[in-house]
Amino acid sequence: MKSEKGVTIIELLVVLIVGAIMLIGVNAISNIGHRSFGTVQSEETIFNDISYVFKLIQNRVHGSKIQSDGTGLIAGNEKFGIYVHSGGRDLMYYPNRFNESINQAIFSVPSAGMLNFAYDVNADAGDVEITLTGEKNDVPFNMSTSIRSRRY
Repeated sequence: MKSEKGVTIIELLVVLIVGAIMLIGVNAISNIGHRSFGTVQSEETIFNDISYVFKLIQNRVHGSKIQSDGTGLIAGNEKFGIYVHSGGRDLMYYPNRFNESINQAIFSVPSAGMLNFAYDVNADAGDVEITLTGEKNDVPFNMSTSIRSRRY
C-alpha cells in the first residue's frame, strides 16, 4: 500500500476535542479573573469612600482641641456630629450640631447592608480613635484611624 498524505477523520476529531477542552479551560480562567476583578473593584470603592470619611473627620479634628460631651465631638468651641441614620444605613456628617439642617451623607450602605460607627476620645492626649465597620454589597469592612488634635 502506498502511504497517502492528509488528515484522517480520527486525527481531526482528536484535534477538535483537544481544542474544545482548551477553550473551556480558558473560559473558566477568564470567568474567575472577571469575578475577582469585580470583587477587588468593589472593595477598592468601599475603602476609598471610608478613607474620604476619615479625611473629612481628620481635617476637622486636626486643627482644634477635641473633646466629647457624650453625644458628639467638639472641635474648639464648635460641636459637630457624625451619626448613623436611616436604620443603620447612612453615615451623616453635621458640620455644626447647632444647625442640623446643614448635613451631608458621607457614607451609605444599601438596605441589605449594615454600618457601625464608633469613636473614643482621649481628651488628655488629644487623640480620637475612630472605627467604621459593616458590610456593603456583600463586602465586609473594618477600618480604624487615630487622629491627634491640637492640644491647648
